[in-house]
Amino acid sequence: MARKAREKSKTGVYAVSLRGTTEIFRKQAIKDIFVQACEKYLGDGLKAIKFGRDKVEMLIRESEQGISLDMKPLITSFARAYNRETEITGKVFADRFKSIPMDDDEMIKDVEAYLNGEKNSSDVFKPKRARSSEKSADTEKKQKPKAKPEKKAEPKESNVRKDEIKQPAEETPKTAENIKEPEKNEESEKPKQRRNSSLPTWLL
Repeated sequence: MARKAREKSKTGVYAVSLRGTTEIFRKQAIKDIFVQACEKYLGDGLKAIKFGRDKVEMLIRESEQGISLDMKPLITSFARAYNRETEITGKVFADRFKSIPMDDDEMIKDVEAYLNGEKNSSDVFKPKRARSSEKSADTEKKQKPKAKPEKKAEPKESNVRKDEIKQPAEETPKTAENIKEPEKNEESEKPKQRRNSSLPTWLL
C-alpha cells in the first residue's frame, strides 16, 4: 500500500514527532546524541525540541530540499549511534516521522510554547481522532441548552373576598351592669295567706 504524501506547509515550518520502539530517550546521554545529530543535519532549522521517554517532538523549518530529505540523514545517523551506545541491534523508531504543517504564525507560536515548556499541551501533536472528538464535545457543550431552574408553585389566590369572610362575633364582656338579676316571682314573694275558712282547724 502506497504511503500518503506529506502535506506541504505554507510557511515551510513543521511540527515533527518521532516515536521509538522502546523508551529510547530515558537516558540523558542518548538525548545528547540526538541533539548533536540535529545540530549537524538541521542546523538553524531546528527551532525547538522536547523529549519524552519514548519519543521526541520538534519544530523544524525545512531547507530547500524539503523536510523529508532533511530528516532522513538525521534518523539514520542517530540510529547507528544509538545501537553503538546501547549495543542493541534492530529497529530504533517504530515508524516514519510524522510532520504537521504550520500554516500560520499563531500555530508556530503555540507549538514553540509547548516544546519550551511554557504550556502543558498542544493540539497539533494529538491524533486527528482525538482532536475531532474534543472539538465535537466542546461544540456539544456550547449547543446544549442550560436547564432552567424549576419555578416554585405559587399559592393559589382564593376567590373569596376578604370582606366576605365571617369574623367571629365579639363577646360582650360581662359587667355588673350587664348581668341581669333573675326576675322575682311576685307570687312566690307574697306570703302565703291562710285561707279563711269557717272550718274547724283540725279539718284544715
